[in-house]
Amino acid sequence: MIVGSLLPKEKTTKVASADVAGTAAEAAAPTATTVVVTVATTPKVSAPPVTAPPATAPPVTRPPTTTPRPVVTAAPKAADPYAGETVSQKNARRSAAEYLDYSAFSRTGLINQLKYEGYSEPDAIYGTDAQHADWFEQAAKSAQSYMEYSSFSRQGLIDQLKYEGFSQAEAEHGADSVGL
Repeated sequence: MIVGSLLPKEKTTKVASADVAGTAAEAAAPTATTVVVTVATTPKVSAPPVTAPPATAPPVTRPPTTTPRPVVTAAPKAADPYAGETVSQKNARRSAAEYLDYSAFSRTGLINQLKYEGYSEPDAIYGTDAQHADWFEQAAKSAQSYMEYSSFSRQGLIDQLKYEGFSQAEAEHGADSVGL
């Protein structure tokens, strides 16, 4: 049986002699005796962790830049192609653009439409030419429009496109574009 108590820096344990094998007390005493064993204990003291003093790195210095930084400037504005146009020319140009946005026209047909609207012939020509339209593409669009609501022979469609002001080559391209 072990009975013990803790002392501040010692540990005392009473041990019955029968419990301790091979001790001198066991061999000398024929009867059970109590042996007091005192064991001195030292408190665990842990050393403070070894740390290196904080390293202070010298400030990073960069060598001076020898390449000058590029200067960012705004791109030069492109010259306004319509800067010198009159109010009538501007309006004719806008009207021509609106017509081409919703319908296909030949160059001649668009000039005639603008003249019908009241623009002078020079303003109508200016407004039409300012569109830089692909008249072959316009012929193909016009041919497609005709084929959506009516049937045409190849020659009939070519004649209709020519009537609208497309050239022979433009009219033939329009007929070709719809498979005629």
